[in-house]
Amino acid sequence: MRNGCFALALVAALAGVAHADDAILVLDGSGSMWGQVDGKSKVEIARSIVGELLNEIPADRRLGLVAYGHRRTGDCTDIEELAPVGTDRATIHKQVNALAFKGKTPLTEAVRFAAERLHYREGKATIILVSDGAESCNADPCALGAELEANGVDFLFGLARNERLVCEIATELDLVAAKSRRTGRPERRFKSFMWTTRESWSCWRRVVAKAEWTQGEANPRFVVTSLRRDECKAKYLYEKLYCARGEMENRIKECQLDLYADRTSAATMRANQLRLWFYSMAYVLMCALRRIGLHDTDFAQATCGTIRLKLLKIGALVRISVRRIKIAMASACPAAQDWGRAAIRLAIAAIARASPA
Repeated sequence: MRNGCFALALVAALAGVAHADDAILVLDGSGSMWGQVDGKSKVEIARSIVGELLNEIPADRRLGLVAYGHRRTGDCTDIEELAPVGTDRATIHKQVNALAFKGKTPLTEAVRFAAERLHYREGKATIILVSDGAESCNADPCALGAELEANGVDFLFGLARNERLVCEIATELDLVAAKSRRTGRPERRFKSFMWTTRESWSCWRRVVAKAEWTQGEANPRFVVTSLRRDECKAKYLYEKLYCARGEMENRIKECQLDLYADRTSAATMRANQLRLWFYSMAYVLMCALRRIGLHDTDFAQATCGTIRLKLLKIGALVRISVRRIKIAMASACPAAQDWGRAAIRLAIAAIARASPA
């Protein structure tokens, strides 16, 4: 449940990027952030994603920073504005990286504190919440959420599927299943509808559903949002706003797992920092290879691990002469054509870059 809350908080952050109003980043500095997700601490994940957000949010958007649980243990009043709205991105990033993680989780009051700083009763406000867990100071985040929603604070959260929701998109699932069988490819459709629970919700809310058929079975997904249809269409809302959070996590995981960026077991901090620089440089090079050399190939959307395994770690006969290097691959090599195409494209790109403007 705690990992799920962490993901939902990041989704809410990306939902806010679509608007031009001021925003405050609320960062969880509680001790629970030292827990791990897939072998990596939530502290590292949070810092990485905050860095991504600071780069993705338009430069003309004013940002501020609030943190909680970062100064004292066991203190539910430990909430502090570290950077007022309008602070430059470099200062905010520095504050995030210097933050200690030690205390409790007064999540509700921290969000209220940020909302008050944004004067949310007077105009539209966006709060970017990055947290790993539930309220631990006996407050009611649901009541605060209802209050903020009534005063114009937008949200976008994943919604757990159930039989009632799946029945709502039964027709769309039948249509994508039939089309997928005809084409042999995954198919998806989107549907937007108003929805309420039997007991827990106080009003009807907009739900966007993805009806997908992939690998011979249904894969329905649902999100709930305060954004109206005229503000954000269903497909854009799901693919560009909601899925953007997952795509960032995938890129972080790709660097960690495929390029072994989590191997920082050297004895000194400086040595580990050097390792991370090398990992980051390798990732930039792999992305350039994918973007320049492998577009319109079977590897255009491949992960770094797939590219390394199928395109780079292959046997070949290399002959070096005075004028050229010849590489001969086995005639049965399935990646030979893509490899040669990528080599030509990279050579052309290098020549173009070296030529005078």
